[in-house]
Amino acid sequence: MFMEKRKVLMILLATFLLLQMLLASCISSVKAEEKEFTIGWMYDPPPISHFNPWAPGSLFYGWYFTQEPLFWYLDWNDTYVPWLGERFEWDPVEKTLTVHLRRNVLWHDGSVFSSKDVLTTVYITANYWYPCPGAPSRSLLNVTAPDQYTVVWKFNYTTPLTIPSTLYMTIQPYSLFGKWADEMRKLAWGGANLTVLNEFYDKFLKECRPSTIIGTGPFKFIEATDIEILYEKFNAYWRGAENIKFDRVRVFRIPQDVYVAQFLEGKFPWTWWLATREQLEYVKAHPETWWVNFVPDGDVSVVILNCHRYPLTIPEVRKAIYYGFNTTEYRQIAIPGEGLLDGVFGKKGLVYPISMAIGLFGKDFVDSLNDYGTSKGGADFRKVEEIFRSLGFTKDAEGIWVTPNGTRLEFSCLYIPAWWSVLADAFVSQMARIGIKIRLVGTTWEPYCQSLFRDHDYDMYLRFGAWYNIHPWSVMNNIFVVRNSWMGIPAPYPLHEPQIVDAPDWVAGWITEKGKPWLVDERGINVTRFTIELGLETDLERMKDGLKFLTWYLNEYPFYLTYTLSGRTYAINKKLVSGFPTNPLDPLWHPYPYQDVHPYILWTSLGLFGPVVPYTGTYVPVYVVGNVPKFLGADGNYYGPFKRGDRAVLPEEDAKKLFEEGLISYTPPVYTYMAVYATTDIPAFIGVDGETYGPYKAGDTLIVPKEDADRLLAEGKASASPPVPAEIPAIAKGVSDLIAKVDTMGISLSGLRDTMVELRAEISRTNENISNLSNSLNALSGQVAGITTTILGIGIVIIVLTLVNIALALRKK
Repeated sequence: MFMEKRKVLMILLATFLLLQMLLASCISSVKAEEKEFTIGWMYDPPPISHFNPWAPGSLFYGWYFTQEPLFWYLDWNDTYVPWLGERFEWDPVEKTLTVHLRRNVLWHDGSVFSSKDVLTTVYITANYWYPCPGAPSRSLLNVTAPDQYTVVWKFNYTTPLTIPSTLYMTIQPYSLFGKWADEMRKLAWGGANLTVLNEFYDKFLKECRPSTIIGTGPFKFIEATDIEILYEKFNAYWRGAENIKFDRVRVFRIPQDVYVAQFLEGKFPWTWWLATREQLEYVKAHPETWWVNFVPDGDVSVVILNCHRYPLTIPEVRKAIYYGFNTTEYRQIAIPGEGLLDGVFGKKGLVYPISMAIGLFGKDFVDSLNDYGTSKGGADFRKVEEIFRSLGFTKDAEGIWVTPNGTRLEFSCLYIPAWWSVLADAFVSQMARIGIKIRLVGTTWEPYCQSLFRDHDYDMYLRFGAWYNIHPWSVMNNIFVVRNSWMGIPAPYPLHEPQIVDAPDWVAGWITEKGKPWLVDERGINVTRFTIELGLETDLERMKDGLKFLTWYLNEYPFYLTYTLSGRTYAINKKLVSGFPTNPLDPLWHPYPYQDVHPYILWTSLGLFGPVVPYTGTYVPVYVVGNVPKFLGADGNYYGPFKRGDRAVLPEEDAKKLFEEGLISYTPPVYTYMAVYATTDIPAFIGVDGETYGPYKAGDTLIVPKEDADRLLAEGKASASPPVPAEIPAIAKGVSDLIAKVDTMGISLSGLRDTMVELRAEISRTNENISNLSNSLNALSGQVAGITTTILGIGIVIIVLTLVNIALALRKK
């Protein structure tokens, strides 16, 4: 009995273990099918960090995958992508911005998104914008919600940054922050002064500590530990959870250097930072695994030319410096190993990416701007020489250019050695090539700024440049307005910029239409005041026209020598993810509010970006009938390059595309071959059928595809008729002489004589129409095309001699 129970227990135990194994395998199978996006970031986990996005120390990485904006703003082409807001209207006269919200959007806690959430987000910071007692002049006057799905902003004044920054702000839920927002509004609208509002806001920053993160985005926040931040796909996502290709997101807490090392090992799909030149070169050397490129962020680094110090007061001198400056070479020093900028920079006179200029003003306008050398940023030394000679400059014994009044082109350049020593030396070297001597003067930040902003007592300044923020107007404002002040006191005119006398008609029209004659004085247009007025322009298209003028101005009257753009070098593992923009100038690379480091948030939400999945399509055999360059197939693998005559097996989608382009065939191509005869030596070549032919010598017979034969005939390298052997004329003459001798011997064999005459005529015709005889032989068999007419001639002679022998024998009788 005990043994039977023991057997039963053993069977039950075995069954239990088997079920456990099956269950484990099922779980493993399910996990294997789940698709994760993984990334690394060295964040501070709770309770060190918290979930109040306005307060210092928040878990800022927690909002990227959860919070969404009203509109995504693509600044490179000034485009708004509707999101939580469906559309907006801007009234330039009333200065009101009306946003119509999307319906049927749920927060992660199940509540419905409405205008109440937008007001919550805006009211929290009322102490910054509401024009309460004691507050300085504020841009925003009020924000109201006529209904649940409409929000209206009323502005006092705007800048080109106002509308984009309003529309791309991420919205926070009333369920978490409504209590604080309602209290702030009550204080502000109740007449509280600025001190009271600031005190309440400080209290909010210190005391408001939500227990979680709630958003409307494609992923729902689950937890944040000292190991990872975990998000799961939000099944009720308003754009459709089925369109989101990742099931979860995991942000691992990992140091940056370790993260990059593991990225290079294939453990992560994405990085926005490569620490060394060696890492960059390694990634670039493996295009089958990684996509890598530089994406600019709009900031620029420059050499400033002081246009109020002779001879830099002469525009042509500044232009000559531009022509002689090699930006491509200089960038290699400024950003070691960075050879990825050529397609981004475009023009020496531009102070933001060329893609942005094209998006705002059109390609025709950008093409009309001066390259000052080459489109790749190279130098044009011949143009430098031409300009200086036209100005009457000559070179002294040291090879330095000298003006007609005896002034040498020797300039002082202020810089900070702790930051720019290598760049400064390279600049000296480049200017020496064009006959300009640079005297470097080192200093520190404070005296550097004092000279640049106030004293302007040096000829040139080597510095960072202009900072970009949201809109290209911010760059112009930094150049012409913000920089032209010292200790907060604005200068009446640009300190280092030239004033222009003439401007394009469309600029004069802008000034006239706006009724602002104070923008023009005896020295030309006051560019500083023009930029300030442009910042207040409410007509968005007219504002763009003004920005177009400043872009033209910086190119036509150069003084701000841009040598590099800042940005990030992104690398993506193509074996792990797909669906990203492969063009680094695609506006999708710079979408506000997550334009820096995290543009993939928008790609993921659009349903573009996701994991690489095994290819389930069909492969088909094809025959290549044209030259096919290397390409990335639908299965994620590279194919080619292929030449005509090659065979390949390709994904069906790629085969269809190539077939439509006439580059491949699904059936073996049919080739017609013909015999031609080389009239000169012909080197080896690849025929249209993909086979190698030759080399051939003059007189050789070629059997090649008709297309190749036609080409050789057209080039005069071959003939359709075989060459006439030298023996034929000699044999014909010999036979003719023989017949004559036989005739003189009195042989009365008239029949034989007639035969001989006919033979002679035949030989003569053979000599004249040898090609007909060759064609007859070819018709007998394709294998005897190479039989020469020499053999034919010898055969005829043998026949003739035989007949002669018969005739002689008969005579003896």
